[in-house]
Amino acid sequence: MLTFDAIRKVVNEEKERQALAKLPENFFEETKAYLRNKERLAKGKEDLWEAESLRRLLQDMMEMRERKILQAALFYTRSGVEPENLAGGEEALFRSVAGVVRKFREEREGMLKETSRLSLVALLGDLPEFVGTDLKAYGPYRQGDVATVPEDAAKVLAEKKFAKIIEVK
Repeated sequence: MLTFDAIRKVVNEEKERQALAKLPENFFEETKAYLRNKERLAKGKEDLWEAESLRRLLQDMMEMRERKILQAALFYTRSGVEPENLAGGEEALFRSVAGVVRKFREEREGMLKETSRLSLVALLGDLPEFVGTDLKAYGPYRQGDVATVPEDAAKVLAEKKFAKIIEVK
C-alpha cells in the first residue's frame, strides 16, 4: 500500500531524472485508491489538504512524464531507440506521437528531396560559378556552353540575358 511519503518519493525521483523514472507496479491505480480513501476517511482539514497537495504533485509528475514521452518520441524517430519505463497508457501515447512525428518528418524530407525541374540553357556570355536554390554549385560557364540548371535559375539567367532557355525537363 502506498503512503503520501512513498508517492512523494516517486514524484521526486521523476523530477531528478532526465529520462522516465521506473514507477512501482500499478502506481497510478494504487495512487488513485489512496486518494479516494484519503478523501473518504478525511478527519479534518489536514487530511483534505494532504489529498489536494498529492493531487497537485501527481498532476506535475504526469505533465513531466508527458514532456519526457514527447522528447522520447522525437529521439526515437531519429535513432530508433525506444524509451524505457513507460507505464499504463503511456505506451499508446508514445506510439501515437512517434507515428505522427515520423509521418511529418517523412513528408518534410520528401519535400526537401524533391528535385527541382531542370532546364537546358545555352550561355550567351561567360558566367562565374553560382549557387542555385537547390544549394548546389553551377558553373563557371563560358560563352557558348550548354548546361543543365534548375528551372528558376534558368529563368533568371534568361531575364538577365546571360542565357537562352533551350528546353525545360
